[in-house]
Amino acid sequence: MEFFIKSGKVVIVTTFLFLCFSVHAEELCSYKNSAKKIITVKSKKSVPSRYRKKAYCFDTKPQTMAAPNQIELKGNVRKESISTSLGRMNLKWPRTAEKLFGRTPVRALSDVARTASRFLKVAGFSNKVRNLDVEWDFVFMDEEVSADQIPRYLVDNCHPGWMLPPAKIYIVAQRVVHGCGSKDFKPGYVADGDLAKVLLHEIGHSIEFQLLDKKQNSVRGLAEGFASWFEQESAEYSSLIAKGSTKDYYFGLAKKSIDQNPNRFIFRGSAYDYARASLYYHAVVNRGSIGHLMDIYDYQVQGIDFFSAVGKRMGWSQSRHDEEVAKLVR
Repeated sequence: MEFFIKSGKVVIVTTFLFLCFSVHAEELCSYKNSAKKIITVKSKKSVPSRYRKKAYCFDTKPQTMAAPNQIELKGNVRKESISTSLGRMNLKWPRTAEKLFGRTPVRALSDVARTASRFLKVAGFSNKVRNLDVEWDFVFMDEEVSADQIPRYLVDNCHPGWMLPPAKIYIVAQRVVHGCGSKDFKPGYVADGDLAKVLLHEIGHSIEFQLLDKKQNSVRGLAEGFASWFEQESAEYSSLIAKGSTKDYYFGLAKKSIDQNPNRFIFRGSAYDYARASLYYHAVVNRGSIGHLMDIYDYQVQGIDFFSAVGKRMGWSQSRHDEEVAKLVR
């Protein structure tokens, strides 16, 4: 398996509305060493000279991103601050966003916070996140968002949502419901379910930030894999999302990815890649427990990379981990 991570390149995802991402702003390079282990470093200079020709490197420049409470919204704007089981959530939104969903943003966030909190109370989760109490900032934006406030690549690539650590979450309401360009009608309860998935995914990024001792995962494929795993598992505790539907959808995509490329996985940011990356987390929990996964995060805090941490906790080689992943979709 090749798990090269294109951290600096944002790939368009328009048809799979709940696939969001966290914003990274640094150069990352991945290469395979003589032991066929994938190593990720923060610059090409850090790649040993004998591996540089085959290294995957992606450069990004720091992007100007206005804070959620500084985003300028058109028309009638509302602001609220609510106490939730995950901490205080501050949010602002235009009245136009309310027409797209069956629930107001306030009710949607309250529901999603309860959903995520229920999942985090499951046995095995680290105390870092079991009783989370952080300050959250959310903004629900209109589709015509200004590039002066949001990086142009996010505007042009039609992403429905993203996260900046520790807990700043941006949602483009129309894109959650319609994607890009489409104006197809969706019943309120369907739109609410789509929004819940987006929010759970982004909250997953914030959860991982806490698990890594307030550091962002520098490997985008793994970061998206964890957030996608968190979205699928926490969705089972939601009253807005049909039981099993989110996991079934992801597993279907992952199966297609594995069937097409069983021995070669390069994360490029497609919906299939998000789904397949999430199976690395499912495999650990399936054969072990959430506690095993938390131990793996503790090892990462100590400076051990993810796959080495899996080997240390589960006794798996990377090829064995791939076998366990494949078993999940057979």
